[in-house]
Formats: sequence, structure tokens, C-alpha cells
Amino acid sequence: MQKSTSAILATLMLWSMSMQAVAMERVHAQQLYLDFESSLHGNDAAAAALWLSEQYQLEQQQALSGFAEEKRTLSRERVLVNIEQNAYAKEVASVPANVQVVTLEPEYFCVEAQVEGETQKLGRTLWQHISRNACFSLQGSQWQVVEHRINTTLFLAKPPQGATAFPAEG
Repeated sequence: MQKSTSAILATLMLWSMSMQAVAMERVHAQQLYLDFESSLHGNDAAAAALWLSEQYQLEQQQALSGFAEEKRTLSRERVLVNIEQNAYAKEVASVPANVQVVTLEPEYFCVEAQVEGETQKLGRTLWQHISRNACFSLQGSQWQVVEHRINTTLFLAKPPQGATAFPAEG
């Protein structure tokens, strides 16, 4: 009986250490994502370029709920030009409070972030919901973004909980 109790305790200890390691990896992935976001909102394209893989593209979708929708894909080069022109700096206030790691592998992870709040656009105060998704791949010793999507929905008023202008992906 003594051996089986010791074996169970050892197994539980290993499991606990494994879960702690996974939790630490998730926190590290979240921080890497936030550091990437910070580089996008700066005006140092050279620093931001370190985050972007050679195949990087930004897929953007914007909608004014019930009225209009726009989709576009920006190349790595276009995003870097926008950073140089300080085009993303005005979004600094929309740093996500809710960041979740949705995929976690040794050399690849994906993060989903949500931002909600009031914004000034089109000469009006609107409510915005932004969903950001980024996937990172370990390239040598550097994490780089290989997939990046930003979906922004603007509402004339604060929408009911869970409302979105975009269909569920699946």
C-alpha cells in the first residue's frame, strides 16, 4: 500500500509541475502577443519587421453593423509603411484586456484578443468590438507572426451581449 501511495503522489507531483509549465507557457505566449501589438502601434517599422514573417499578411475586416462591410488584405510591406506613417498609433488605447491562447505547441501558438469600447469615427461616437487573431511560429530563435486577422465591428449604440456583424467561422 505504501508503494502505491508514493507512486500516486509522484504522478500527481509530475502532473502538477506539467500543468504549471503549460500555464507559464500560456503567460509567455500572451506577453509575446502584447509585445507584438505594442510594436504595431509604435512608429518603428524596423522593430516591427522583426515580428513579421516573410509571408506575413494582415487580413482586415471592418463593418458598420447593418450598413456596410469592407475586407482587405495588407502585405507585410504595406503594414510596415503604415507603421512608419504612424497609422496604427491612434489605436494604442485599444490594447486588449482579454487575451487568450487558443493553440499552444512547442514551436507554434495562436492568440485571440478582444477589445470593446467607444470610439470616434465617422464624426460620431460609436461602439466598437475588435477581434484580433495572431499565430506565431518559432523561426530559429525568433517568434514571428505567420497569420494575423483583425475584425472590427462598429455599432451605433452598445449592442446586446454577444452581437457581431460577422458570421461565425467554422
